[in-house]
Amino acid sequence: MPSPPVPASLQSKVDATKVEYVQLGASGLRVSSPILGTMGIGSKEWHSWVMEEDEGLEILKAAWDRGLSTWDTANVYSSGRNEEIVGKAIKKFDIPREKLTILAKCCGTVPEEPSVFNWPFEAQMRTARDYVNQGGLSRSAIFKAVDASLKRLGTDYIDLLQIHRYDASVPPEETMKALNDLVQAGKVHYIGASSMWTFQFARMQFIAEKNGWTKFVSMQNWYNLCYREEEREMNKFCNETGVGLIPWSPLFSGFLAKPLGVESARTQMNLAMSGGLTEADEAINERVQELAEKKGRKMSQVALAWLRGKGCIPIVGLTSASISRLDEACAVREMRLSADEMKYLEEPSRVEECDEARPICNRCKKADVVCHGAKNDSDWIFVDENAHAVGRRRPRGPNIRMTSGSRDQNLRHMSSEPKCNSKPSEVGCLATIPPAEPLPLFISPSFDSLQEDQALAYYVRYHVDVPNIWPEIVDRWDNHLKYALADRSSSRPPSTLNLAISAVSYATFGRARKSQAAIDAGSMEYSKALAKTNLALSDAREACQDEVLLAVMLLSFYENAVTGTTSNSLVQDIKSIGARCFAHHDGAMAMLKLRRQRDHRTGRNNELDKLVRRQLMRTWLLRSMRPPSWFSDGSRFGEHGCALELDHCMMEAAKLRHQARAVSSDGTAPTSEIQSGKKARHQSIFAKAQILDDVLIIWANQRPVDDRYSMHFVQDDERAGTGDRIFGSTVHLYRTAGHAGMWNRYRAIRLIVNDIMLRILSLTERSLGSNAESLTPAVSLRIQGLADELCASIPYSLGLVEADWANGCDVAIIRRVPASLNMVVKASEASFLCWPLNEALMVSGVPGRHQRYIRDRMLDVSEVVDDGVMERVALELHSTSD
Repeated sequence: MPSPPVPASLQSKVDATKVEYVQLGASGLRVSSPILGTMGIGSKEWHSWVMEEDEGLEILKAAWDRGLSTWDTANVYSSGRNEEIVGKAIKKFDIPREKLTILAKCCGTVPEEPSVFNWPFEAQMRTARDYVNQGGLSRSAIFKAVDASLKRLGTDYIDLLQIHRYDASVPPEETMKALNDLVQAGKVHYIGASSMWTFQFARMQFIAEKNGWTKFVSMQNWYNLCYREEEREMNKFCNETGVGLIPWSPLFSGFLAKPLGVESARTQMNLAMSGGLTEADEAINERVQELAEKKGRKMSQVALAWLRGKGCIPIVGLTSASISRLDEACAVREMRLSADEMKYLEEPSRVEECDEARPICNRCKKADVVCHGAKNDSDWIFVDENAHAVGRRRPRGPNIRMTSGSRDQNLRHMSSEPKCNSKPSEVGCLATIPPAEPLPLFISPSFDSLQEDQALAYYVRYHVDVPNIWPEIVDRWDNHLKYALADRSSSRPPSTLNLAISAVSYATFGRARKSQAAIDAGSMEYSKALAKTNLALSDAREACQDEVLLAVMLLSFYENAVTGTTSNSLVQDIKSIGARCFAHHDGAMAMLKLRRQRDHRTGRNNELDKLVRRQLMRTWLLRSMRPPSWFSDGSRFGEHGCALELDHCMMEAAKLRHQARAVSSDGTAPTSEIQSGKKARHQSIFAKAQILDDVLIIWANQRPVDDRYSMHFVQDDERAGTGDRIFGSTVHLYRTAGHAGMWNRYRAIRLIVNDIMLRILSLTERSLGSNAESLTPAVSLRIQGLADELCASIPYSLGLVEADWANGCDVAIIRRVPASLNMVVKASEASFLCWPLNEALMVSGVPGRHQRYIRDRMLDVSEVVDDGVMERVALELHSTSD
């Protein structure tokens, strides 16, 4: 029997619908594909790229007319203004509520001011009276957030309520019970989640299942052609358990919608926050453009079609009232990519396997597995990590073991499990590359004298050995030096690197033990190493070898160690002396550039290049110089995730400091035209510095709980006098000295950025007038706050305090008054203070009391790490200030 004809009224509605409707995971809810993201609708006070109400209403009406009836909102978008405009659209255009599917979110705190972007200030808002219990995922906060959203939206229910982020401060049982009760009350029909770790999402799902509560039906994660980390675990878990995938930023903040070099304001901001572009990103963009031209489509349609081919329902947002872009997104329903086209787009992916050749996130370490699935580096583009994580088992712990204890492990009662501490929106933290086979570390019995044994043992124990629970963002030279030490006995005659190690060993041992004989022996070894290094540098091939580059780094350290503490000059430029912290800066730069031109590289080559570049980067900042373009992209040197983000900030800070120095030293005649140009340059530098400071704050707020520190008050005692090494009454406690180093590098970068702002304000005081007068105190206050934090971290980093956990949750802070700092802290731990303290003393806005404390502690650090340049700077500052 033939089917009856479709009624005309129904056919007209079908024809007017420009999208398709799909099942959201295994739930019964059907949503439009794509989903309309409304983050770009609200108030320009929140972000400059946001559309105001009139344009936003135009987009919402056009979406409704085309059948795009699933709208994604959030309470924090434009500080609530977004939801109000969505509610106005429903009322103005007389949209039947039951025909619209609204996706809302809770977790973030909604600021009272529309200009405030909440995420960088969540921690501060939770300490303010007006924001207590207004954010997060407690029962109270969730109920308040839902009631407020319903009021702004002008509706009595939400189709899908999503938790915007995971809240580690609230028991997940409390969160899931609250969400279930909202469903039972009819205020919410379904629940979903957004970016978080898979284990967090799985735990919440299992809690709900165990208690018979409502489970999540969707996961809104960050997933696109340029960021595919979610394929490791989250996407697989969701596909296996019937959870729908509705990724945000499917076009990588608009980057995949335009050819290279064409960037919107939002794209620029988001790329700055995520660490910039990589070569892989650029290659993907070019392939998307190529395929779009071949198929006669828009780039955005190709990127969205790829996501649909992955089984996702993308959330598409607009930042302008462009109806044509809305039509382009709707037209993706008619587009399919072949398997070969999907593979072609994926080939340059930035996602790399977590394996022995290129470890990124420590997962193999955590799984107690060494992966032997890769034959060479080029094999790893993107593969299934679990298929290759079946290698040989080994005992838990590092490949190379040391018998010396760790202050971090023994005194702080913290876990020694290595962890990957990146956020879901990051690629992942970088792990230290282990050798292909474990190599035992030992001191060869064939050394010439007992003194050499003692010197080497001292150097290894205090300057090389570090605990494995340090965050990967800090420098790890220990593995490279251990490789050299492990095969030292078979190297006869001594290699360039072994001679350099001997020189440094003698120098550090001699300074610590006041042994002139050891210092003299170090001088002899240094002469041999220097001659052999110069010979190696005459051959381009030999100059590219790892051992030669390591030798140059060690010889620089040796020269710092033996640098005299006095000077023939009566007038010293302290900043110039401090900038000499890396004696062979120019030579190492030339070697690094030469090494990067090599065709065949190993994982160990790349890891060493990354460490050398980090050292060079800090020197560029100290010297207020602009790094060359080939040096700028940290991702090309192996930086990933949180380390890449901070690296990008350091690079931007170096550029801004160089620009600020140039404009402050510009002695051009002050004509009106030149003055106008100077003012514009000043304002541009200041605005960029403000944005960079905001990005750094966001970086800090995205650190996981395990990476954070706690603040404690120290009560005065009879030992606290004028020589007390604790600043004020507050100290920080960290998980390890490496974590303290990570935070102090962050503070040093922010001090640089705010110092730039202060310098620019001093230059533009006349032109800006009252604006400069109002901004200067605020910047000065930020600098003082950062200096407070730096000073509060130093006692822990120097082993001057420790926590007494005997009283349960009450932590008592015990002061230490060691006869020598070398008894409580290693040079490998104290070295993380070198660069931050140097930078802090170069910042003009640091208060005098803080400067004196930092100067005195800098002298302590120079004693521990055997750094004569630091000692000289501290003594010069002491003589000029006292």
